[in-house]
Amino acid sequence: MLVAWGDYTCSAMRVSALALPLALALSLGSCSLVQQPEPNATLIDLAAQARYEADTYQTPALKQLRAEDAEELIAEAMRACGHRENGEQPEHCSYEAIEDDIEQAPTDQRQGVELFDVSAQLILDATAEAPQDAMPVLVPQIIDLVQAGAAAPVAGAAQLQPNKELKAQGIKSGDIEADASDAREALKDEYAARYGLGVALGYADATGKQRISALLAAHQQRIDVLEASLQPTAEVPVAEPAYRFAGTTPTDPATALEAADMIQDTISQQYSHLASKARTPSWRELSTALAAQTAAE
Repeated sequence: MLVAWGDYTCSAMRVSALALPLALALSLGSCSLVQQPEPNATLIDLAAQARYEADTYQTPALKQLRAEDAEELIAEAMRACGHRENGEQPEHCSYEAIEDDIEQAPTDQRQGVELFDVSAQLILDATAEAPQDAMPVLVPQIIDLVQAGAAAPVAGAAQLQPNKELKAQGIKSGDIEADASDAREALKDEYAARYGLGVALGYADATGKQRISALLAAHQQRIDVLEASLQPTAEVPVAEPAYRFAGTTPTDPATALEAADMIQDTISQQYSHLASKARTPSWRELSTALAAQTAAE
């Protein structure tokens, strides 16, 4: 059974409250003290922020979006807490307990458009401290916000070369190397996208040229930050002379835009996938920012 005592849970035989100190003194082997699970503080803070925004925004669609985000984050916090052997939720991880935590959590209390504009960035800034398993929840929330009109979040270059500083932070070399491998794949995709958009540009009319040129500029910015992130690893992919693409082949202004949209959709989905499995803090931030930026373009 599980016996609660202070901030700990004791897995052992049935022990009375008076006998517990003596039992501890006699033998720790017969009764192991394990700290009770607590909901992740970052998820609580994000849920509190989403709840605050849901209460603050005037637009019904935004109110609903952030209310749903809050419920998703609460569910994720409960899931991450785990269960006892009998399947019950630890009391600190119940919906009611988490609601109490949310009421006490700090929030950014800017108002209206000012708050909405930074809402995606607020989530991005928290990804470094969030559980890795929560990334598949956080990434879509950020993308939903930028697609609803919030400013796309930004992030600097990722640290993708193992070093003493990262090791001191408890970041595993294997995780850094895995993220570096994903960054290389992203860079290869960006090279291909740049080539494909360049081909589409040649068939576009004036309106299409304006859009595709803007996309090319955005892709070049992502190429620059990915190359900068990978430079310390001494393994930076180079662009191929040409690339093949499945789907629409540009032959006129209409198909030029179709091809550009297809390229954009593909790379946006790829970034979302990479961000959802990102392991290290700086790559989480960068890949998530790139996923949001491509989704907003």
